[in-house]
Amino acid sequence: MSKPGVTNKAKQCEKHGTDTIKINMGPWTVDKGFSGSNGKSLAAAMGDEAWKTVEKSCDFTPVEPPKDKPAGPGYTISGNLVKVVSKGGDSEVTSTYTITVDGKLSTISMLEGKAAGSGRNGAEDALRTVAELRVKMLLDAIRAGRVKKYGG
Repeated sequence: MSKPGVTNKAKQCEKHGTDTIKINMGPWTVDKGFSGSNGKSLAAAMGDEAWKTVEKSCDFTPVEPPKDKPAGPGYTISGNLVKVVSKGGDSEVTSTYTITVDGKLSTISMLEGKAAGSGRNGAEDALRTVAELRVKMLLDAIRAGRVKKYGG
């Protein structure tokens, strides 16, 4: 029997018995030196994949940070598209991922991610893959208690 007001995620995660931790998501940016015309759409895809990754986790809930204001208290995961190299039908993407605590640097340094893809959507597919992997790494670090405010 399902409980009223309980979401599918809550049903899937009932066995964990813990409240979820809210994760502020973003911003998802393009490096200033990036020269590709599709940078903004790729950054949006990176953010979309990161959101889905957090959403699928039993321990965490993604939160949209306020526009034009610093993120609220707690953890914030953001990403930056650094480079896309396309050659023939192959693409290689480089991106970085950062986690802050209460708006301050954390004990986890920036993570770089590189991935390759092929075909018309190769760059986006590669970026989505690396975003999922790096965000999972950051969530695992939070779960393990390794993410703390730097110097505090």
